[in-house]
Amino acid sequence: MRKREKVPATSGQVGEITGVLVGEMSFSKDEAKAVIGNLGAFRKDARAFYAKYRAKDISLENIGELGRWAKVYEKLFGKVPNFSGLAIPAKPENLGPMRLIVVAKEILDWTGDRPLQGTQNALKKHFKCYQYTDDLDESVLVNARDPRKGTYALWVKDI
Repeated sequence: MRKREKVPATSGQVGEITGVLVGEMSFSKDEAKAVIGNLGAFRKDARAFYAKYRAKDISLENIGELGRWAKVYEKLFGKVPNFSGLAIPAKPENLGPMRLIVVAKEILDWTGDRPLQGTQNALKKHFKCYQYTDDLDESVLVNARDPRKGTYALWVKDI
């Protein structure tokens, strides 16, 4: 199979996704009527939702990683970033276990343009965190990677 060839989802995978979506649907009778009365808009919204989980050149192995990151962002910020157009670099080989890190450009809006301190503050709501300075965004003057340039992904060694 060629590297960029799109492989259709199995019926089992589609069934799992459908099960999750159906399980999350809880419409009142009036809401259901409104959706049925405006299926065109509903389809457009559904396409936009699915586009958030699509990315360029994503291997089956990385799909689970993107789902994990979607859950992380939703737990920390109450929102899921748009992963469409995300290019995931090739996973390094022969270095041991690796973990994918995804930094979404939307984090700028969600943190008031303070991605480092805003993320730290969100993490503090879930567990104790050590912080060596009062404001990470003021202390880190040079950062090789920045969400202002767009969403990015990188692999790090998982220890």
